[in-house]
Amino acid sequence: MTDVHDNDDDDRSLADREIIAAVLPFAEQRICGRGEMLLVTGGASECFYYVEAGTIEVSYTAEQTPIVVALIGPGAFFGEIGFFDRLTRTRNIKSLGEGRLRVFDRATLDRIASADAGLYARFLEYVLRAVCGRFRQILSDRGPLTAYAADLSTGREHFKGMRQLPADLLGSSGWQQINQELETFKARMFDVVYRLQGATGQNVSEPYQVEGEAILDGFFEKMRDLAALGDAKGYADLIWGYVFKEVFPYLARSRFFERAYYKPKGYAGDFFMIELIYRNQPEGDGKVGRLIDGWLLKRVPARAVRSRRRLLHSTLDRLCRERLQGTEPIRIMNLACGPCRELIDLIAEGGYSERIDALCIDIDAEALQFAHEQVNTFAHRATVRFMHENVIKWALGRSGQDFGPQDIIYTSGLCDYLDRRLVAALIARCHRQLKPGGVLIIGNFAPANPDRPLMDHLMYWRLIYRDADCLRALFADSPFGADVDIMAEEQGVNLFAVARRPAP
Repeated sequence: MTDVHDNDDDDRSLADREIIAAVLPFAEQRICGRGEMLLVTGGASECFYYVEAGTIEVSYTAEQTPIVVALIGPGAFFGEIGFFDRLTRTRNIKSLGEGRLRVFDRATLDRIASADAGLYARFLEYVLRAVCGRFRQILSDRGPLTAYAADLSTGREHFKGMRQLPADLLGSSGWQQINQELETFKARMFDVVYRLQGATGQNVSEPYQVEGEAILDGFFEKMRDLAALGDAKGYADLIWGYVFKEVFPYLARSRFFERAYYKPKGYAGDFFMIELIYRNQPEGDGKVGRLIDGWLLKRVPARAVRSRRRLLHSTLDRLCRERLQGTEPIRIMNLACGPCRELIDLIAEGGYSERIDALCIDIDAEALQFAHEQVNTFAHRATVRFMHENVIKWALGRSGQDFGPQDIIYTSGLCDYLDRRLVAALIARCHRQLKPGGVLIIGNFAPANPDRPLMDHLMYWRLIYRDADCLRALFADSPFGADVDIMAEEQGVNLFAVARRPAP
């Protein structure tokens, strides 16, 4: 049985199309060229427009960074709010390519009203409903970073204090060993810290760094093994909670740990955290903080993030070179782009920047501003746009952006936080967005990560891990089918699924 609401929606959609078809002949047609600026912030609001052909970009400028907020395709209006409230424009709007518009000014509305008062009323109602729909969407997006983090499937819980320990755990030889290891660790770290603070200079010299790292390595390896033994009785979380309480004062002096644990953006892997890993320069509270920061930056997860940058760069370069024989721009879409380093590497080193047309999308405007600054530190001829959008909402079909067909779509760390349903929706949505022969690249941390306990229980940086079989299964259930390649970076911890949309 067809739902009554579905029939109502279909009837309204048909009626709306009939209204638009009836009013378009009253409006003057305007042809616009590639890159033509149509409206500018602060300009007069004398008309609004309907897009018959082409794509229109809506943007604003923040800290000298043009940030795209909407890409409008055929069948949509823009500029209505400024026209009806008679205030100046609040956005810059330009045509991305050649386009065709219909212009609605006050004279146009007067002609419609004179010719058919009923059509005029229905048209105004349609415009009002469209504007209200956009405002409802804005209201639903309040606090975008918090909402984005809430969409992510992993928790944000932090250490909240100790629970009472079971008697059989307290009296066990394993618990005595844990306490002995903790006391030894604190005594050895105190000795290193004492000597380090008395050493001359502001930097941590190599002997102290090596000694400190050996103490940290040995302690956390032992804690990982002891917690694994306690897991048989369900005590692993209690053991890690106790360890957390004892070692937090040391770890919290590291800039890396501090950012991961406190999550100022609402999730651990924000653009600045990734940039800290790329920069690979220990920072923190004093020399002790820098010592621990240097240790964390050498652990497998940080090395994997740096090597995935190199892998993505080489993969993007290979896929772009496949397309250099053509004449069209190579269109690349980077989802949840963060600092965008692998794409910037490609533009700087590929030797064909004039062919690249990249769209970098992130929910964090600060990340977009940072990436924009970095891509403009050297001369190039690539077209790079930065768009403020929630990728999850786009994947679920709740965003009407007209991105246009893409040659390459990729994301490196987003799927580490998404459950199976959301990843499946993202894969299906990307398939529709790709050109025939286009390629999707999706990254995910693998269960082989040896530092998962450190990330899970001390940093509270919890990911959804997937091995190669899990990634293949996700694609096998998608429009791509089972033909997917799995790549791994040098550490074997960050996997990438690479799938191609078949050419017709």
